[in-house]
Amino acid sequence: MKKILAMTALMASVSTFAAVNDLVLTFSSAGPDTYADGTTVLDGERYALVWLPDGSTGFALAADGTVADPAQGKVILTVPAAKGGKCPTVVFELDAALAATHTDGTWGLYLLDTRTSAADGTVALADATDGRVRAVNAVGSVAGASVRVQAKADGFSAFAPVTATAGGATVAATASTLPKDVPQPKIKGIRVEGGFVYVTVENTVPYLRYNLAAGTDPANLGEAKAAKNPVSGKADDEIILVTPAKAGGAFFRVNRD
Repeated sequence: MKKILAMTALMASVSTFAAVNDLVLTFSSAGPDTYADGTTVLDGERYALVWLPDGSTGFALAADGTVADPAQGKVILTVPAAKGGKCPTVVFELDAALAATHTDGTWGLYLLDTRTSAADGTVALADATDGRVRAVNAVGSVAGASVRVQAKADGFSAFAPVTATAGGATVAATASTLPKDVPQPKIKGIRVEGGFVYVTVENTVPYLRYNLAAGTDPANLGEAKAAKNPVSGKADDEIILVTPAKAGGAFFRVNRD
């Protein structure tokens, strides 16, 4: 049994839907939760409920939604719960058999940045398949949301839910890691038109957003974000990044946004 239920009554009522020995967790965030650029999280943004085994030195997600190091943590659930800049109270029921394999560790709640960007600047949230989000730009641990899960001799009690509740605002500011097989983007063409430079890029992936670094010294372009807006990659297709043309020209490098 693996269920997500809306909180509509007092916690005491949890016992009415929890099967014997299932583990019930509730989680929320206080808000206002934001992305690294300071904007408030979009409604429908995802939060991840994560189990961290004892001895974990740090949980990290890769940009393609996979766990960077499975030995450091496991994503149990991602839920598109953000509303009004925070995660409302969510009740999650974990099957007893699965709960029994996650006893020696802690539970954590993480805010994800799953924004994707189209060439026209339209922002949308990445899809998820079988619970795995297909694009993760950054992650932020929800402060105060970790609790230790204790095993009992007679199993878990459905009448004593553990609660992960945030203590303050959260920022998704830690960039997701890059998968080992991420390809290197390549500039295929550059054209200047109407006061703008159009940079055509190939060899990109949908789980990353791309931007441009620009400057007059090719050895010192830095990490400046020169494009009008970042653009999410496309498998087996090209993307175009647009930046204002500079007098005298410029060198460009494609970066992850």
